[in-house]
Amino acid sequence: MIYEESLRVPFVIRYPKEIKGGQRIDDILLNIGFPSLIADYAGMDTPKSFQGRSFRENLKGNTSEDCRKSAYFRYWEHSHDRPSHFGIRDKRYKLAFFYGISVGNIYDSKEATPPACEFFDLQKDPKELHNAYNDVAYKSIIKEMKITLQKQREIAEDTDKQRPKMQEIFRENWN
Repeated sequence: MIYEESLRVPFVIRYPKEIKGGQRIDDILLNIGFPSLIADYAGMDTPKSFQGRSFRENLKGNTSEDCRKSAYFRYWEHSHDRPSHFGIRDKRYKLAFFYGISVGNIYDSKEATPPACEFFDLQKDPKELHNAYNDVAYKSIIKEMKITLQKQREIAEDTDKQRPKMQEIFRENWN
């Protein structure tokens, strides 16, 4: 799920020849980069079919200019207590859209949940206790994050174009 307890995955690596011990990297990295990282350390070229890229330089403390500024996330499973959703997170903010229906997973609940948006300022609310989606102070930030989220969905080829019901829910609830 998109909440911090699930989204932030610890990754511990030890390679004294190259990585300084005892450090914490705060760059936005994705688990789809793990295979590319392992291929990189093995001295192999990353296959073109891999979605992620190696973050070896990040582990050495070198954050590149093209380092991710945000991460797209999608939770595919759907149940009443854990509705399906997608969203985006950057270093300070998080925006999620809970669309509330199954998109065909066989173990999903067929019971729909009301579509909803959530927005958190992780600096002011690190435990994500206050949904600030309707807070006017964040209106322009949310607008920008929605644009970035749409771009990330297109890059990931995850736009739900083949799902008319999703398109309808999105049109009606993503204002």
